[in-house]
Amino acid sequence: MTEIQIKEQIESWLTINKIVTIKIYYRGSGDEGCVEDVYFYNKDHVEFLVTDYQTNNNGNYYFPHYDNLLEIVRISLHSFVAGWELNEGSSGWWTWDVSTGIIRIEHERSVYRTEYEEHATAWNVIKIPDWMKENG
Repeated sequence: MTEIQIKEQIESWLTINKIVTIKIYYRGSGDEGCVEDVYFYNKDHVEFLVTDYQTNNNGNYYFPHYDNLLEIVRISLHSFVAGWELNEGSSGWWTWDVSTGIIRIEHERSVYRTEYEEHATAWNVIKIPDWMKENG
């Protein structure tokens, strides 16, 4: 199946199920990132949570393109916020407004800063502690 066919099938399923927005929460850490929550919203902003590739928490919906959608999310994250899955990790929301075709990524990058200092002095100005003199 081509990328165009996958996209068409996803869009068809969304249209049939009257989905206008998809929100996906992602989080990175270590060397891998993960998608934790996938929400589908209809035009009335009623949501249902997809907890796995087949059903939501009520067992009412089946989304046959779950893995393909997650791959699309990963590809777009790598394109726009490369490194989101590494080290301290970062997190955010990947949102697709199906009606306009706009994908928005709200990204929070976790940054830990290391500060470098260098000190130099002459050996003859170093004070030797008294306990070293006594045990010397």
